[in-house]
Amino acid sequence: VAWAVCRRTVGRDGDSCTDRRCATRIEKTGRKSVRGRFEGKVVLVTGGASGIGRATALAFAAEGGALAIADLNANGAQDTVDLIRNQGGQAQAFPADLTRSDDVRSMMHAVLETFGRLDCAVNNAGVGGRGGAWDSSAEDIWDRVIAVNLKGVWLSMQAELAQMSVQGAGGSSGATKGRIGADSSRGPCAGRRTTAT
Repeated sequence: VAWAVCRRTVGRDGDSCTDRRCATRIEKTGRKSVRGRFEGKVVLVTGGASGIGRATALAFAAEGGALAIADLNANGAQDTVDLIRNQGGQAQAFPADLTRSDDVRSMMHAVLETFGRLDCAVNNAGVGGRGGAWDSSAEDIWDRVIAVNLKGVWLSMQAELAQMSVQGAGGSSGATKGRIGADSSRGPCAGRRTTAT
């Protein structure tokens, strides 16, 4: 973490790290701080209402990015926006069901209406399976996991990359890597892999 930001830079409540050793470490390594490297950039984070999505949004905001927080959980998305704004950042919530192409198109239109562009996207929205793999509801669970974790990322990336290519100034869109579901869960799960352009 010597390259600039301590892992505790953004905590659950959005507080910055106050450990003097972090700054000392940066000075000793002679490496420049990356603070502000997303200044003037618009960043879309799906699944930004909680967990990794919220932490990612707070980290981008700490680097100067203007954040678009997309999530089916409108209250959680707004809470993330409030955390960012309370720290002096710029953010807006965009409630959306990313499994529906109409919602994704509407969300992207609203992001562009609000910010005028899109420079970076983190497709973090995802769900895990609940219950046993042989439950009678397993097919419904499987359909939901696939719809959110695969189709939702695909629809989002289509819209994001289309906008970035129109802008012609580059950009990147990716999906968080991970396995959804816990080891104790016997229900279906589907992971996402990181891709970027």
